[in-house]
Amino acid sequence: MPESHPVTLITVRVALACYAIVVAMMLAGCHGEKWRQVLRAVWSIGCLAFVFHVIAAFHFSHHWSQRCHRF
Repeated sequence: MPESHPVTLITVRVALACYAIVVAMMLAGCHGEKWRQVLRAVWSIGCLAFVFHVIAAFHFSHHWSQRCHRF
């Protein structure tokens, strides 16, 4: 398997960390308007990180080709 570019790895880790934080906070019972704003901010950061991850993966790993590659 080819080695991934650091930007691709960092962005996917940030996205997954944000997801885990939001799920943990929801399960811990963090409710109310204050927590809702925090959860929304963390969720939004995670979504942006995921979008940047997809862009970075296409740029650095796939070179903007949608062709199926065999490793």
